[in-house]
Amino acid sequence: MFTPYTDFMVSISALPALVKSLCERSQVSRLALVGSAVRDDFDPVRSDVDFLVDFKDIPGFDYFGAYMSLRRELAVLVDHPVDLITERGIENPYLRESLARDARILYAA
Repeated sequence: MFTPYTDFMVSISALPALVKSLCERSQVSRLALVGSAVRDDFDPVRSDVDFLVDFKDIPGFDYFGAYMSLRRELAVLVDHPVDLITERGIENPYLRESLARDARILYAA
C-alpha cells in the first residue's frame, strides 16, 4: 500500500538522471534528502522538502548563485517548497548528527 511518504519517495527515486544533471551543473559534491521527507510523517500538502547539500570547494565559485539556483530547481523538480541546508553551515553537532543519521543520499560526486 502506498502512503503519501512512499508516493513521494517513489517520485524522487524516479529522477536520478535529473538530480545528477542538476548537481553537476551546480557543482554539488553531495546532496541528501533529510527531514520529514525521509520519515513517515511527511505530509504532501503541508510539508516542505529538506535537502542537505555540500558544494565542491572551488576558488572563486559563486556559491550564493549556485545555492539559489539549486534551491529553485529542486522546488520545481519535487513540486514542493524546499529548504536547502548547507553542510558547512551547520554548527550544532547534535543537529549535524541527526541529519546525518536520517539522510538519504541522492547524489555523491
